[in-house]
Amino acid sequence: MHPILFCSVMVVFTCLADRSMIPDDIQAKARSLVDDEWVAGIVVGVIDQGDHDFFCYGQARRDRPMPTTPTTVFEIGSITKAFTGVLLAEAERRGEVAAGDPIQRYLPTDVQLRTVDGKAITLLDLATHRSGLPRLPTNMDPNLADPYADYTTEKLHAFLRDYVPKRAPGEAYEYSNLGAGLLGNILAARAELTYDALVRERICTPLRLNDTRVIPTAEMQARMALGYEGNMAQPVANWAFDALAGCGALRSTASDLARFVSAASGLTKTPIAPALEKSVEKQQSADSERVGVALGWHILHRERGDIVWHNGGTAGYRSFCGFHRRTRRGVVVLTNASFGVDDIGLHYLDPTIPLDPVPKTVRLSREQLREYVGRYRMIVGAEFDITLRDRQLYAQLSNQPAFPIYPEALDRFFYRVVEAQLDFKRGDDGRIDHLILHQNGIDQPAQRLPEDDGQR
Repeated sequence: MHPILFCSVMVVFTCLADRSMIPDDIQAKARSLVDDEWVAGIVVGVIDQGDHDFFCYGQARRDRPMPTTPTTVFEIGSITKAFTGVLLAEAERRGEVAAGDPIQRYLPTDVQLRTVDGKAITLLDLATHRSGLPRLPTNMDPNLADPYADYTTEKLHAFLRDYVPKRAPGEAYEYSNLGAGLLGNILAARAELTYDALVRERICTPLRLNDTRVIPTAEMQARMALGYEGNMAQPVANWAFDALAGCGALRSTASDLARFVSAASGLTKTPIAPALEKSVEKQQSADSERVGVALGWHILHRERGDIVWHNGGTAGYRSFCGFHRRTRRGVVVLTNASFGVDDIGLHYLDPTIPLDPVPKTVRLSREQLREYVGRYRMIVGAEFDITLRDRQLYAQLSNQPAFPIYPEALDRFFYRVVEAQLDFKRGDDGRIDHLILHQNGIDQPAQRLPEDDGQR
């Protein structure tokens, strides 16, 4: 716990004089997340029939009183991809590019991409995560505190020159920060602007989003929420972006994002309405028939109607925004901690999607924690490395950072950075012999490797 803590302050901003538009169960969940110290502060914004309402609770920073408000500035992470999708649609409307153009056309002549079966990666492939490019480039600095800061266009081009694709573009959905970042990089170069300037000129100015940009003004910086992760003890540094800004660089506020969602849903008529409308049209299915992909956005198919959405996360922030296509109700959820808030946004848009319970932790001894340490291999070949540092257990999946996991019961742990759980299972001898990852409704087992069994 931080040595100096201030009591949470709730501020409710409402557009309706007689009642709040925020459901009671969502208000209660937001309060619990702050009061139980899973997040420092939270802002929930909703859009219904053109009205906006905001529920704000907690602190933008924990070292001094600074209540969250609709104009508190947060890192919004991958929600940036929805902006990049709009930029693609707008560039196509202006005749600068076509979504079906091969990206090779917009790369320097000394950057020649390898192909599979002669199929070229297109701009649309980048926007729909079907490019065949990996989630992240392999020549990225492993500095997890600020991983994108020094990833330049030169490094990006060097990676593309050397990359040998594993599959043809269009063959499969594979979420790629690299692909979205490359799309933003190409569109900015085509317009002869930085990504920040391109977003401000073509989206923020026509939509009057005065607090949305990559590089915050001094006045925005004064309203910036500090981000927290793990046990919430200390703030983490903000992330900086260079060549891959299009995948996650934007800062924004609940107020600005509510305007963005309202415009994307068609509730608000704007000068860029054709690009916004194009950006939310389904282009492909994702990794299941229940989920589609538009330009940057994802689409969840539900019996009550489709939900168009995107979430985001950086080191110390989590975010969600979206709208219900039929009702045009919209929602924005921003928080300054590494704890997922997707359930809040989805529940508002479709109340049959339940709110997740706020996790409760139990205390395990160091000897109990050591039982889980080891390496576990999944069927797909990826491996979990479970380590123990200073009474904190960490889980690291192949080619990903190590994240802390927290016990809610003996043999059952959960992440704070994503909505996922790990169940450790014991054999007849009482020793841990495998684990099961529960995430996105899928259960994935991983067998403990004998050579690492409890030896680290």
